[in-house]
Amino acid sequence: MLLGARPGSIAEKRGEDALVPSKVLVPVDGSPASLRALDFAIEMTGQNPGTSLVLLNVQNLSATDLTGVAMGSDWQEAASQASAKALKEAVGKAEAAGIAFKSIVRTGQTAEAIARAARDEGIEHIVMGTRGLGSIQGLLLGSVAMKVIHLAEVPITLIK
Repeated sequence: MLLGARPGSIAEKRGEDALVPSKVLVPVDGSPASLRALDFAIEMTGQNPGTSLVLLNVQNLSATDLTGVAMGSDWQEAASQASAKALKEAVGKAEAAGIAFKSIVRTGQTAEAIARAARDEGIEHIVMGTRGLGSIQGLLLGSVAMKVIHLAEVPITLIK
């Protein structure tokens, strides 16, 4: 086992050091903090050839978000448009940097969806902002970043 490689991790299976992740997840909501996190991840990726990014947008559709929207394809269209808007600048930055990336969209509770996406995508590192576009609920229940710290199984870098 290599120093720093978690037993059974992708890095260990490849025979590499876990300090050089091959896949980095960047949750993006269009906020300045999430775009600063993306800038950091792009810089990190540029220093480590072979590393790719996964840009994630989570649509947390609460009952209040659905008020006035008929159940069916209308809410899906609204979520799709919101994701496209949130990911637009992030995708542009990743393309301009010339790095390998893909973008994915999930729905559900934000922190849980981030942790689940990290597991599902074989992510080795998460880079995220500390202040997103969350609601007042974040002030009452704690930040999404704090919840991700507790749920995720990989290293996390938080960007102010």
